[in-house]
Amino acid sequence: MSTNTSTSTNTQDNITVVRNFIDNVLNTGDLSALERYWAEDMVWRGGSLGEYHGLAEFKKFAEANAAGASSRTSSPCSCNSASPACPPPPPPDTATRTGSRDDNRRAPP
Repeated sequence: MSTNTSTSTNTQDNITVVRNFIDNVLNTGDLSALERYWAEDMVWRGGSLGEYHGLAEFKKFAEANAAGASSRTSSPCSCNSASPACPPPPPPDTATRTGSRDDNRRAPP
């Protein structure tokens, strides 16, 4: 087997693992599946979502996000927080604003 074929196979295997993690853990919220994908000493470097050291710490983070996601499905978040668990507020609608310099602009069709 050539190196290129081996590298391609490893890349495809890695893609499959990541897709399965997203489908089985993130999309369904099945946190019991975390142990299939992460070692106890894992490190999650999630950019704006933070950095979590160890499976237990990441699981707490994932549980908090799963709880927040389920509560947002029934009602929108109104905390106006910069927390990753809260979506950004929608942009103001220029058609309904009053008293601003945009009063004379037409709203986009």
